[in-house]
Amino acid sequence: MRRGYRTHESPVPGRCEEMRICSYLDDSLVLLDVDVKTKGELLRFVAKLFTDHYGVEDPEVLLAGFFKREETMSTGIGEGIALPHTMSGAVKKALVALIRLKAPIDFKSLDNNPVDIVLAFVVPKKHKKFHIRLLAGISRLCKEKDFLDAVRTANDPCSLHETILNIEKTIAFH
Repeated sequence: MRRGYRTHESPVPGRCEEMRICSYLDDSLVLLDVDVKTKGELLRFVAKLFTDHYGVEDPEVLLAGFFKREETMSTGIGEGIALPHTMSGAVKKALVALIRLKAPIDFKSLDNNPVDIVLAFVVPKKHKKFHIRLLAGISRLCKEKDFLDAVRTANDPCSLHETILNIEKTIAFH
């Protein structure tokens, strides 16, 4: 088991406290200063990242899911944050990555500002309700100024992961 990753018997835990993002965020998937120039390049990077770390059999399926979601509406939610996500039969459990970009990129965000923080995730296709709960939990975390400040000023992924864990302990998740 990778250090920092919490495993679950089920891809959809039943307890509210397990909705905390750190329950799904392997500290090896907290990446700082990733150098991509476009939204498309970022989505390809995320699909490859999940493939390399979790042995997803077909990264093209993930990539197509990310692009399809972005065609519906940008997952750039404003304040420099993007939440690219998809549901896929190519994964057996929820996967989350936190990426701080080296330089902000255009993401066609709701506020038209470029993105520098990316929380990307994929959930098994058969777990639609869980997908919504995870999105809500991530959105709640992104409203925390301490979280955004921590991501933007972090020097090391492991320390950032620990900081996020501590921030999540102060947030009410329902």
